[in-house]
Amino acid sequence: MWRTAPAREIRFNEGFEGYGIGEDLDFSLRIRAKGTLAVAGPARLSHYPAAGGRLEAYEMGYTSVRNWYDIHRRCLSHRTRADAAHFVYAFWTDALIQFLALLKGQNLQTRWQYLRGRLRFLVELLLGRHRVGRLH
Repeated sequence: MWRTAPAREIRFNEGFEGYGIGEDLDFSLRIRAKGTLAVAGPARLSHYPAAGGRLEAYEMGYTSVRNWYDIHRRCLSHRTRADAAHFVYAFWTDALIQFLALLKGQNLQTRWQYLRGRLRFLVELLLGRHRVGRLH
């Protein structure tokens, strides 16, 4: 939990509206400059999934890596080549895990769509069509 005034100042990134994959990480990394995070171990919560449910696999594959890439670029102010290498490693490791599950015949259509979403992001990035999102 955070103090209310800094949380209201920082606000959630509206670029993550809808099914905001990574919005909690983005918020946490941006607010850390405003003070320490307090943890309330005995606290409990209730999670109520949105009526619309999760994104389709294609959009989930694309949106998740796009958001993680944006968070990585915006929130790591002193990024190093090692940080970039870790991101690339995580991207390809996840893709490999999904691909191996696809080869094993597990959830073929879902895995294939997820990988297509990841590929779409990679192509956009390599062609220079992706721009790091801005906070609104």
